[in-house]
Amino acid sequence: MYVLQRVTAIVALLFIGWHLINFWLPIITAEASVQQMDTLLAGRMSSTALSVPWFAFGYMIGIAACALHFANGIWSMSVRWGIVATRRARTRSAWLAALLGAVVFAWGANTIVFLATGWQIIGPTPSSEPDTTVCQPARASTARAATSTSSGALPPTK
Repeated sequence: MYVLQRVTAIVALLFIGWHLINFWLPIITAEASVQQMDTLLAGRMSSTALSVPWFAFGYMIGIAACALHFANGIWSMSVRWGIVATRRARTRSAWLAALLGAVVFAWGANTIVFLATGWQIIGPTPSSEPDTTVCQPARASTARAATSTSSGALPPTK
């Protein structure tokens, strides 16, 4: 695990640095808005070369490295600080850290797949049909109370 922790640290550092420079620096320097960068990221995620979405694949590797490094770091910290002292506690904390890492990866992977395809792995898929629900009108007593208090006058007391 020592070598894996170091390798994922390097991959995660390169990924986070690359992501910040390419997608957050233009927003911070006001060269592009958040909406423009979202559109650019979604376009790059969905682009393919030789029918392979290499950009999304690279993001998956970066997210996996970050999730693995995070989960392993949480487990390692809990062992080194003496939070989990017994062998049984270390085993349980390893499973808990692995579950946490899997959740972090699933969350990131869901975002990548959504940006690349518009489909969500976890959660509802947005409907392609427009929302046709109509707001219900307020009840007359609520409307009267709102108009009487909005003019500055107090509502009548009983």
